Amino acid sequence: MTLLIRDGQGAWREPVGHGYDNEAALQAILTEHPSLVPGVAGEAIACREFESSVGPADVVILDAEGAITVVECKLRANAEVRRTIVGQVLDYASRLWQMDVEQFEQRWIRADAGRSPFDRLHDDDSELRSRVAANLAAARFNLVLAVDALNDDLRRVVEYLNAITKPTTGVMLVEFTRHHEESLEILIPRSFGAELVDAKVDAEARMRPRWTVAQYTEWCSEHHQASLPAVEAVLDGFSEQGFEIVGGRAETPSLNAAFPRDTGERVWILNLYTDRARGPLVEVRFNAFGDTEEAAHFASAVCAVPGVTITAKQLEELHFRRRPNMPLAGFTPESARLLVRTISSALASHDA
Repeated sequence: MTLLIRDGQGAWREPVGHGYDNEAALQAILTEHPSLVPGVAGEAIACREFESSVGPADVVILDAEGAITVVECKLRANAEVRRTIVGQVLDYASRLWQMDVEQFEQRWIRADAGRSPFDRLHDDDSELRSRVAANLAAARFNLVLAVDALNDDLRRVVEYLNAITKPTTGVMLVEFTRHHEESLEILIPRSFGAELVDAKVDAEARMRPRWTVAQYTEWCSEHHQASLPAVEAVLDGFSEQGFEIVGGRAETPSLNAAFPRDTGERVWILNLYTDRARGPLVEVRFNAFGDTEEAAHFASAVCAVPGVTITAKQLEELHFRRRPNMPLAGFTPESARLLVRTISSALASHDA
């Protein structure tokens, strides 16, 4: 692809320079701007040279949802780009698989100037730590091959790996073309494989039957009896306030609750999940209003409910992108009902 630039009314011309001096230059860009990498959602952080015990992974990315992305960078000048990049990223991922979350944190700290990823992502309630532990145990990673030039051999490898791997492992190829002239730099990302990853994840989810309310409460009764009164109170609140409940397709029982608007639209505002370590969890979608004044009012009302483990100030600082999974064990039946009533009242006021 040819890129043209010009200054003011001058003639169009191609930039003088292109490419990278070395692979470290590409690593630095992706570490500073992890959102350039496909599959990375919302707030995210990255570190370079994450020690895997078979060598350092170029870049490891962690986002606020607990998703882990391993990036290996190679330039076309490397004659072994096709063989080495694939072997290295798979080797690094295999070393992350089943790693203890404490070990993951310590290796990140060593690679990131002594900073814990959980501190940087404001994991005050250890929710993120729990998600990362689950992803490490299940080998739920995205593997990204970052290059300065796509080629057909790498495309074929990515297609093949996505065809033979589970939906928990996504493999993507991204070309980061760089042009530069004096103080001007232009970076153009072009990805391949993201659609293949989405397709296999969607296909696997569609094959899973939706959970029922009965299955959800049965799981809670069997695995976390102490939380059952709060669970039943939330479900009663859904019924009282007219919420629509649709079973989720997560690996363990889950339910999605929608608030019906007067216009006939639905706002999917609450989710119920289950986790063997933390028990039943409730998630409030604080991002339903975006980063607005209405979002601030909504957060203030909901965060005042006893049992909610995040503050309105924290949500505002994060531009309301957090969707914390809060253990229902921290709610009484009364506060669980209050949570549903508060959300219903806030949404009804918004519609008025």
